[in-house]
Amino acid sequence: MGTPTIPQVKAWDPGVLNTQAGEWDQKAQTLGDTLDAAARSVDGSYHYWIGNAGDAMRDRHDEIHGDATTVKTALENGATAARNGAKAIDAAKTVLLSKVSDAEGSSFTVSDTGEVKASTGWQQILQYAGDNKATLQASLEHRAEEYQKAIQAALTDCGTADDDAMTAVNNAFANLTTTQTTPPDPKDKVDHAGDQDGTDLANALKNHDQAKIDEILSHMPQNVLSPADIQDLDDGREVVVPADVQDYYKKFYNNLGKDGLISLGDYLDSQNQPGNPNADTAAKEQTAISDSIMMLSNEKIGTGFDSNGNLKSPGDYTQLPTDIRKLVSERLDDADWGKMAGDGPFVFQNRLSDEVKFANIMSHGDKGMQPGTTFGTELGRQGASLAAFMDGKDEHMNQWINQYWKPITPEGFFNQPDSNALETAANQYVGLAAANHQSAYQLLTGLDCHTGSKLPEDLSFGAVGDAFKHSGDYDPLKFTSETIQHEWDDKGKTAAGLVDWIGEHTHDQGQLGDLSRSAYTKLPDVLAPHDSTGKLLTQGDDSVFKLNTDAFIKNPELATGLAKTLAPNIDSLVGYNPNASGVENGVAHLATTDAERLLFLSAQSDQGKIYLETSRQLYDHAVIDQIVQGQDPSKIDTTRALAGVDARIDTAILNAATYQDVHNKMEGLTHQQEVQDTKQKAADIAKEVFKGITKEAVDKIPGGDIVHGVVEKMRDDSWDSAIEEWNPKPNAVIAQFPQAENVQATGDFDFDHRITDANASGGNQNQDQVDGYKDRYGTAYNELVKNLLAENPDQINALVDGGYKLQAGSK
Repeated sequence: MGTPTIPQVKAWDPGVLNTQAGEWDQKAQTLGDTLDAAARSVDGSYHYWIGNAGDAMRDRHDEIHGDATTVKTALENGATAARNGAKAIDAAKTVLLSKVSDAEGSSFTVSDTGEVKASTGWQQILQYAGDNKATLQASLEHRAEEYQKAIQAALTDCGTADDDAMTAVNNAFANLTTTQTTPPDPKDKVDHAGDQDGTDLANALKNHDQAKIDEILSHMPQNVLSPADIQDLDDGREVVVPADVQDYYKKFYNNLGKDGLISLGDYLDSQNQPGNPNADTAAKEQTAISDSIMMLSNEKIGTGFDSNGNLKSPGDYTQLPTDIRKLVSERLDDADWGKMAGDGPFVFQNRLSDEVKFANIMSHGDKGMQPGTTFGTELGRQGASLAAFMDGKDEHMNQWINQYWKPITPEGFFNQPDSNALETAANQYVGLAAANHQSAYQLLTGLDCHTGSKLPEDLSFGAVGDAFKHSGDYDPLKFTSETIQHEWDDKGKTAAGLVDWIGEHTHDQGQLGDLSRSAYTKLPDVLAPHDSTGKLLTQGDDSVFKLNTDAFIKNPELATGLAKTLAPNIDSLVGYNPNASGVENGVAHLATTDAERLLFLSAQSDQGKIYLETSRQLYDHAVIDQIVQGQDPSKIDTTRALAGVDARIDTAILNAATYQDVHNKMEGLTHQQEVQDTKQKAADIAKEVFKGITKEAVDKIPGGDIVHGVVEKMRDDSWDSAIEEWNPKPNAVIAQFPQAENVQATGDFDFDHRITDANASGGNQNQDQVDGYKDRYGTAYNELVKNLLAENPDQINALVDGGYKLQAGSK
């Protein structure tokens, strides 16, 4: 496990290994007795079972006896290894605790990872040390350093003892081919019945019996999944947990119930406070609660594999108790207020409070831990519902609260939970949904990630009450309007997780790749939806595309997330595609108008512009390098494809800046002045990234593989962070609309400069060939810029309303 922390070592119970050793000894003894009895019986068979059949039986017995003896020996060796491991771990733990005690006894503070510092008391003494301050401080620092060395060395020894014990036990069973026995984690052995613990805990919480609560919580299995398991889940693989752990938690939550779980969340919050000696323990218990709920719900977590390789006892949303599913799947914006109003304002507020508290409970899971697909889908919808509630989107709800309930409730009654608590809860729910790519896919597309059929509106499996009218099919446009058009405190960073995973996997094989390609081509359906004639769909008086554009400006992280998905998929922007967006032969294609609208949305943030511009310049680098090396498969198509990519990204960035200037979205500061800075920053990044691109990779151009790989390299080499941190200084000069002839001249000059430099640096094209490329590029680029660039307020407004389109025949 590497080097553990001090709290982890304190929680170790080496006695569990001794207990396991005893069980293995007993099993070995029982198996040995059985083998001896069987051997005596077989030896006696020579007198009564003769012939070929008897000989075959005895041969088979010898084979089985040999296998069983191997198992017996493994059990004996495992027991010895477990006892030795327990002894070594106990000794290492004792040394560590002694070293920590020495430091703390001398008024030094020790962190979880063994760093040692002088305590506050020593710091106060230093203030009055006068001329001796420097000498005393040096002495304290020296002592702290010595304590730290000793403690961290002891921590290393603890990790070594743990690793050696695990290795020794695994080696003991290494020769077994059909049964792999894994030693128990000293922290995770299930010794109690989950149903009884759930019942007892619910009662203890009602009675405020802290001692009993803490005792029951100490029974819970922790570390439900290892970091490697969590990574496997993220990669789309199935993982296994012990059957008794799954069984414990299923029974535990069934008997604890929703109300008990909410009370448990309150209790653990009260314990996990600075200065509380139980804070570390409470934090671990909060993690175990969140992880275990997600474990029960996750369809990729089971208890083993059958002979066909299928996951046994996989998790599922229905593994969660009905009242918890009811809490998650009842959404206020789906309420039948004729029925719900009868419950009154107090039930209404209690429901809101429970929603907030459950979101908090679920937020404490291990990093990367994800809910099951259906559970994640429902969590995301609950987050969207809370966002819609905060935005006052439900007229019936507003009417009941403002006209009927406020006059009969105390002043400030509807201020709890407050807007900050609701915002946090909505954000947490959406973040949990985004952690599961299959859930995100379902939320964005409205399709079942396995069957491709439409999702039903009701996924609660009978848990929701009569006051909630779930019927028909789930509407992804409703979800995205509630989620995207809400103004998030984190500028949309959490919600961006619903889309920014897509581009990373569109070139992958397997189900995740298929989902990513499908999701990618369906993004226009929710971000810029239109009818079969291309007319943009409306929501109220505005097009959904315009509303989303304004939302991306308020939530720039959404634009950045979309840009992260578009950047690795330059190939989907190449050429002119008048057909509908879709997947053909395993390749994702966007209709050209769809692509242009998504580019416009993703250019609404400065970081989004950088991602687009960097990927464009990387693509240009690769294509031009191929051209000057004489490896261009089509002098006409390649140049036109390059010009198309450049023109569409250039005009998207310029149009986005113009839109923000016209609509005064950023306190009157112009964005046009930042475009050149964006190009220069992207050029610097692209130049550094492209240094590592091999000729073999370049040979793949034109296409998306090279850029997809390069964007991954950007992340690996930390350029991703550089883009995120870049923040251009706004220049408050008067905005001027870009003119097509100026943009055309700049674009043509940039291409002329790039191809001339590339050819001079190792190309083999003569001047006539280079000039031919320049001419073909300029013709294609200039035509597109003329058709796509908005040069006045009417054109920029028409672009988001659907009236300003690429002219027929332009490619």
